[in-house]
Amino acid sequence: MIDRLLLVGCGLMGGSVAAALRAQWPSVQVWVVDPVFGGQAVEEGLAHRAFTSMQAMLDQAKPSVPSVSQGLLFATPAQVTAGLLPGLAQALHQPFLENLLWISELGSVKAPVQKAMQGIAEGPGRQALQMLFVPSHPMAGSEQSGLQAAEATLLQGARVLISRLPENQPEAVDSLELFFSSLGGLPIALPLEEHDELLAALSHLPHLLAFGLAGMLASGPYAAAAQSLHGGGLRDTTRIAGSSAELWSGILLQNRQAVLALMTQYKLSLSELVHALEANDGQALHQSLDRASQWRRQFS
Repeated sequence: MIDRLLLVGCGLMGGSVAAALRAQWPSVQVWVVDPVFGGQAVEEGLAHRAFTSMQAMLDQAKPSVPSVSQGLLFATPAQVTAGLLPGLAQALHQPFLENLLWISELGSVKAPVQKAMQGIAEGPGRQALQMLFVPSHPMAGSEQSGLQAAEATLLQGARVLISRLPENQPEAVDSLELFFSSLGGLPIALPLEEHDELLAALSHLPHLLAFGLAGMLASGPYAAAAQSLHGGGLRDTTRIAGSSAELWSGILLQNRQAVLALMTQYKLSLSELVHALEANDGQALHQSLDRASQWRRQFS
């Protein structure tokens, strides 16, 4: 287990990781980089120190004793993480990060980070980054955002997708898996090249459809009635449409090809239901609904 977590980003996900770590491993120091929520994280006891930039944190990260082990976690949008990686590669030249056990990030889309890694110039920094950088993605979250939405139990029982890279040190992967396991997560291996296409189906398209339904109602004559008179069906179906528009517009654009490919399939499925309704075909409608219902009931 690490002695210190260097955490970049302290919103919902970063704050939840910090809260879980403080609850489960109070002896582990948490240092955060977040110009917006860093000070609040320290005030609320979720972090010990706050910095306004990653470089400022790295400048102070030299262990006071050689035995201090550290993990570096990016809990920032993919494009932000991608922009910070070149600077991190340069910092890895310096000896104060020699006790870094692993580097990871929690992004919902991996393509921007992959591209940034490929663009880093050859050298010791890139080699060190490739050895330590293990992409991950907890399948947990909320429609809420910001540190105020953080929950210490968010990772409890959540699957954590770990995308081991060919250059990774086995010890880095093992240590990262131990980190998430100690916070209640369930690490599961997923090849990096499969991540974005799979997440388009499991997360990105569902969010797009929820936003679409909520947007349709918001623009129609029943907007006010839907807000005040809704039942569980509308509430559950549109819950994730309350998510950050800034965050999700970025995710959807970064993974748009995979989402658009699935949207074509979704249109075919929806047209099947529409055709059954137009034809007043109860048998066809029942078959379509039953197939979907049976599949959904088998969720684990």
